[in-house]
Amino acid sequence: MSLGEANDRQEIFRPFIKLRVAEAKQRDLHKGRARMDNESMKRIGISTGGIIEIEGKRRTTAAVAWPAYPNDFNKSILRIDEVIHNNAGLSINEEAIVRKALFTKAEHVSFAPAQMVAETELKSIIKKKMMGVPLVEQDTVMLPLKKDYIPLYVVSSRPKGIVVLAKETLIDVSASHIDTNKITDSSWRIR
Repeated sequence: MSLGEANDRQEIFRPFIKLRVAEAKQRDLHKGRARMDNESMKRIGISTGGIIEIEGKRRTTAAVAWPAYPNDFNKSILRIDEVIHNNAGLSINEEAIVRKALFTKAEHVSFAPAQMVAETELKSIIKKKMMGVPLVEQDTVMLPLKKDYIPLYVVSSRPKGIVVLAKETLIDVSASHIDTNKITDSSWRIR
């Protein structure tokens, strides 16, 4: 059996759950977290810090699983911020399909900032701040810079699918920012 066939078999047998999307609390904004209760995590075979796949109406994205707040136990909800639910094409109160993600270390990732950035060492900042963050081509991710965040568009990745940055990952950053008005993907409409 080839690796591709093995991944296809894993794809078929990966358990999933359906959770209702709820708004993230302020402290979780722009951190790539998806809060869910422990029972939901157990059902899909992950623990805190595990990477999950979130399937929405339009596409699939990824996030890091984080424990639910006590008031959310046994409510079958997934607390995600606007960046994540826009990446998946989901709105508050819609149903998301959640499963343990199949991911690999990225060999190469290309980013484009959504605004002009004066940082001269942007590649090293991305590598330092985004290590272990799940990335999906055409997603928006938020890069923490001092006291603010800047949106980065994941232009491409090698391999395709869900990837995470590693020390050996090659990173490219567009020299100019992306014109977010020309992108039809709603994940750029972040306010």
